Amino acid sequence: MRIPREALQFPGGLSCVVAEIESRVTSAHVVRHPLGVDAERDRVGSAWNREGWSDLAPSAVSHEARARLFRALASLSVHGAGCGVPEVTGARGLRDQQPIECSQCPMPLARRCEAELQDVVDAYVARTTELLEALGTSSVWVPRVAMIRALASRLRTAEPWAPLATLSVGYDARTRERPIARVSRTDGLRTELYLHGASLRWRTTWRSVPSNAAEAMSFVLQFPKPLESSHALSDRCLVARPWWERHGTR
Repeated sequence: MRIPREALQFPGGLSCVVAEIESRVTSAHVVRHPLGVDAERDRVGSAWNREGWSDLAPSAVSHEARARLFRALASLSVHGAGCGVPEVTGARGLRDQQPIECSQCPMPLARRCEAELQDVVDAYVARTTELLEALGTSSVWVPRVAMIRALASRLRTAEPWAPLATLSVGYDARTRERPIARVSRTDGLRTELYLHGASLRWRTTWRSVPSNAAEAMSFVLQFPKPLESSHALSDRCLVARPWWERHGTR
């Protein structure tokens, strides 16, 4: 998988490279998110499509397509090895455990798996690329507090549901030491990227569908742990310039 589809530039000197992702990692992300294994493992009875990838236009996956893909993956065999993700064969993995089975997959089998998933992989890359492209050169860095005021002023209107995205930088939640960039959109789509100096490299993309305007606003304001206050981009976010010029506060 090559993600995003092309290199991108952002104000402030940030640039996003095209990452070459190996087959095991590609399959793991697609199985976890568009194909819903993370949601199924979260709790008994959880809908596989909780992340709502079938609602995005064009749809990344449907119930029928998922069932067809799982049958295809279950039939794969390379030198006696087959897919180790229990959900593929109708079983259930351990609760709250990410599908680490993909990381243990023999590479020849992983390549065949990625090939079977290619349509969903393409949609996953396309949604990620579109999200990043929305914050290209025609965007502006603004203080987080100013963004909060601007969104609060739109709470009682339909505006929070417009496709608004923000990019913020900080430390990842797990180690609280690794710098990342986080891009969030009001429909619940989020991608995170590793930050090395001024270079960004894709890390993951997933969705958390908001149920109301307040949740949509909160989602785009969920910044990672701030960088040191001396950093030029600390406690700031990138937002589309046309939106800011219309709704931003001074």
